[in-house]
Amino acid sequence: TLFRVDAKQSSTSYDCDVFFQDCRMMYDPQFGLAIYNFFSNTSEDESESGLVNARLRQDLNFGTRASLTLEEDFDLSSSTRILCNAPEGAKEVELNGNGRELVFHVSNTPLIYIAAARHLKLTNVRIIIPIGSELSDFVQLEADSRLSAEEVDGVVIVHENRAKSRRGSENSLATAGTSSFDYNVKASMPGVELIFLDTSSGAADYVLRMRTDAEFQYTSAESKQDAAFAFTQFQVAVSEWSSKGNMFDSSIVLRPIDIDGRMQATVDDMEMMMRATDADFVLDAQSIERLTSLSKGFTATLQSTGLYNQTVSCSTFVRVGGGEGGAFFWRPVPPPGFTLLGDCVTLDETPPTRPVVVITDADGLTKAPVEFHRMCAFEGETQKSVVWRPIPPDGYCSLGCVVTSDEEPPPLDVMRCMRAEVVNEAYYSACISHKTSSAYLRQVKNGPRTFQAFADGFDPMTAADLSSPLLPEPFPLIADAEQILEDNISMDSTDMLQTVTTYDFKLLWSDEKPEGSRQASIWRPRPPQGYVSLGDCLIAGPEPPTAGVLAVAEDSDIIASPIGFVLVGSIRQGDSGTHAVWRPINPQGYVSCGDVVTNDTKNPPQLTTCACLRQDLAIIVSRKGICTDPTQLAHDAIFVQDALWSAHSSHCQLWSSDPDAPLDQLPRWGLFHFSKLDKAIAPRQFRPRQSVLDYVRARANKSKGKDPNVSLKMSMPRVSLVLLEREAFSYPLICATLSDTAFVVNGTSTRMDG
Repeated sequence: TLFRVDAKQSSTSYDCDVFFQDCRMMYDPQFGLAIYNFFSNTSEDESESGLVNARLRQDLNFGTRASLTLEEDFDLSSSTRILCNAPEGAKEVELNGNGRELVFHVSNTPLIYIAAARHLKLTNVRIIIPIGSELSDFVQLEADSRLSAEEVDGVVIVHENRAKSRRGSENSLATAGTSSFDYNVKASMPGVELIFLDTSSGAADYVLRMRTDAEFQYTSAESKQDAAFAFTQFQVAVSEWSSKGNMFDSSIVLRPIDIDGRMQATVDDMEMMMRATDADFVLDAQSIERLTSLSKGFTATLQSTGLYNQTVSCSTFVRVGGGEGGAFFWRPVPPPGFTLLGDCVTLDETPPTRPVVVITDADGLTKAPVEFHRMCAFEGETQKSVVWRPIPPDGYCSLGCVVTSDEEPPPLDVMRCMRAEVVNEAYYSACISHKTSSAYLRQVKNGPRTFQAFADGFDPMTAADLSSPLLPEPFPLIADAEQILEDNISMDSTDMLQTVTTYDFKLLWSDEKPEGSRQASIWRPRPPQGYVSLGDCLIAGPEPPTAGVLAVAEDSDIIASPIGFVLVGSIRQGDSGTHAVWRPINPQGYVSCGDVVTNDTKNPPQLTTCACLRQDLAIIVSRKGICTDPTQLAHDAIFVQDALWSAHSSHCQLWSSDPDAPLDQLPRWGLFHFSKLDKAIAPRQFRPRQSVLDYVRARANKSKGKDPNVSLKMSMPRVSLVLLEREAFSYPLICATLSDTAFVVNGTSTRMDG
């Protein structure tokens, strides 16, 4: 291989030209995995390192510990959970937040697991929960278990749509070019060949070869970026492993094709294009066999990491003992690459009627037992069944016993013990005894359907089962505030409130000579064409809201005009008379979110004065406390507990539906409800689910260009597939052609249409 690099750097730019000639690169997944394990091995025990261990470190697992302390803020998602379900775990455990934040994110699976009869106590922690959710929504409790999160223990619960913390910069592709440093990088690779081989079975039988002439280019100047690639005469072949590197026509499965693409990006937009010439695939029985063999080898390598296809069902059993006295012992026969976790027992000659779970035999996930202890023996006239308990290595747990027909201990590799972090406490079911032994057996209610033996002189075993899911997800999809809001109210993008901020108002009423608790005024928003308000706006003080109020788009079934108005009361305005307060009468399926005011106490306002909101998009205002902390603006569950304005002479009160927090710099809904002063509690009031802060965040993110528009286009004039009868140059069985194919996607990082 000829390798050449030409580089030049100045105070404002960097140029680099890389050249590879006739580069031949070979990749074996087994070797790649060995390299990873070598560099990731930070433990003296090699099985405790690697991919499984890295994944398990994501969870906050109590194990057998009674307490844990947070050293930093902790994001909870399907990839980072709190586990309090180890079989030998303490009954009373405590998580000391140390003043940190415990941030919950929307998940389809529980984020806190608590085993039966366990008590998890949270102390000195600030809990962030998505708006519209409760802490109980994220907790899985077993029988007699409980979770304590009390204010007296220093726990503060805040409802807020918090974005997941990300290491590194967001949208680096769109922002990397904003530097004043210009880049120009080129790479040429004529005659490059990539060879994939599989040695999972000990030796390579077949190889997959890809050969092409490749070129890459990347340039950036100020806020613009441009990247391009081209593969010329790209072809794929599958053949037997040999020292010869030639591609024979009989081994080619993809005939030469040219592929090129380009990416252009700015702060606000990103456009990607890829195109190719005609793609012709040719397959025969021999090439299909070779591809199948390679795929099996790659799958076996991937499975050996413990991260892929960890469990499968097994319905094949062999009888290993019993038959006299009512106990029959069966051993699962797992498929290649998998191993059993213990034998099964039944009360008749029929093997287990339901499949059992077997586990992938992966380093870091399973280990062979250290030894076996003889528990008991069931004697029969013609057969003897000896039950053995596996002794697991440190950090591992055995799920069941195994049986032999003599006093010789079973081989250590007959079964596996599980990593303690991936099992949880289970329950026992049927009890089986035998007249020839004082010991007895208990079936375990778990996926592998194992059993445990109880005998004098041995400590009883705690029933255990595999966790579900077995491992945390590697890269969960965490939605931002807007997306979380959509999930909580179960609506698609067409159901989102389309809002606009209006700064145009008409003064309707003002407490000129304050007779109320504080001076207030009521204003009617005058939104732009195509938008309508949900009611008049109540604000403390004589001035209109400087940050504006929100109005809703009219062009959908999200809103509907009221079918009428009912007079609910009146308020005085100094010496200028009385103003009437009207409440919209909502149509079926909709709710009224705010009252309106007129100076006519006899004639109701026009039906177009305001709109009613669809009921599933509204939430009842909660008045459980007062939010006076400006940092808790997103805590939409807490509002003013007292009326914003009340007057004893008029025997009336006006209640706002906005949070009791400084909103001078934020747009608001501004909606209010009227009530009589003699009522001791606040009126039942609705407000839109979409919070003010969600609106502001969405607008801020858009203005900062953090979610650029993305456009992806792919085109190919023709794709053909020829399946030959037996081998190359024989008659074709199938000829299929697809012409003028195109794939187009447009949108943003959170919403795509194609």
